[in-house]
Amino acid sequence: MKPRKWGYKAYVLCGINGFAYDFEIYTGREMPVLENETNCGVSSYVIRLARVVPSHINHKFYFDNYSNCPKLQIFFAKRKRRIYSLTVRPNRL
Repeated sequence: MKPRKWGYKAYVLCGINGFAYDFEIYTGREMPVLENETNCGVSSYVIRLARVVPSHINHKFYFDNYSNCPKLQIFFAKRKRRIYSLTVRPNRL
């Protein structure tokens, strides 16, 4: 009963200025994760996009509920180059 049953999803890593640094097109098949990365299921694309983040600065990631899971939060907290993350809900203050 969805309006569009088939299609593509575009996941984009953007900076604060709106410039796109990396992107991934999802077509229905999951891409594999590396040996030192955690498999978070649907949220694994966030880990793959975070590969291009430099290691000398603590960065902040903002994403919605669809992209969040406890394994992802633990993976970012245990990394050598720490990434802070926050879930954004557009319908709440």
